[in-house]
Amino acid sequence: MTETEIANLALSFLGSRLQTADVATETTKEAVTCRKWLAAARDECLISHPWNFAMVRKRLAVAFQAIETIEDSAPPPPPEEGLLHVPGAILVEVTDHGLVTGDRVCIRDAGRADGRYFITRVDDDYFTLDGTVHSGTYAAGGRAARVPPFGWAWRFDLPADCLAVRTVNGGEGNEEDSVPYEIEGRVLLMDAEILELKYTAQITDTALWSQNFTNAFALLLASCIAQDLTGPAGRAMELRQQYERVVAPLAKSKDSKQGKGRVRDPDYNSRVLAARRGAGFLGGAD
Repeated sequence: MTETEIANLALSFLGSRLQTADVATETTKEAVTCRKWLAAARDECLISHPWNFAMVRKRLAVAFQAIETIEDSAPPPPPEEGLLHVPGAILVEVTDHGLVTGDRVCIRDAGRADGRYFITRVDDDYFTLDGTVHSGTYAAGGRAARVPPFGWAWRFDLPADCLAVRTVNGGEGNEEDSVPYEIEGRVLLMDAEILELKYTAQITDTALWSQNFTNAFALLLASCIAQDLTGPAGRAMELRQQYERVVAPLAKSKDSKQGKGRVRDPDYNSRVLAARRGAGFLGGAD
């Protein structure tokens, strides 16, 4: 179904319809109201359930950038001046690093410079490592990555189309299992260096929507536009309740029945199975 067809389906709950074949260009109150609410209602409906058609898997690694050079932030004076050289902090060159003063970075493959440091931004391509003193030479081919200032080892920018994270490094037998993690804004923080992410994507192409989702979304959209088009909030509340109590649960139930998860082979030495066999807990494995 097209956006216009879905808008007409939503309007049918209110006894209205669009006057043209294009909700994106029509200037009637019905069309303007549908456009105002369509994106917000769509995303709310998508977030409400891990719809099969909107699920995406991605495997992400920590975003290291190549280090071009590692230098002394206070280079030696010319020999003819006879001045004592006092080394400065380690100066790192990373093209378009995107860091600001106070960020923390992890340096790898740079020999004695390897480690985690708070930084001071010099410009778009250079920053210094706080609390360091440059000495000698450092290995070529190093890498740098921004890391959380504390609490977690690594940070990952969530994909632009990610609306809701569903699983993180989920187990093969039960994908609801996941390692500890935390989300702050559009960043996911965790201790594992590889992120295997399963998430609900912001699917805007209505041709990709399942019919179950479309039906639920149309009713949710109707509840959003009802007050603008019918006045009092009573009809809007009635449609919202119908969506939450009947239509959405039914659609989600039908959607959830598609597919079958893996089943792990049982551990016959486990204490649980030993107890079921009447063996008690003696000699059982954890």
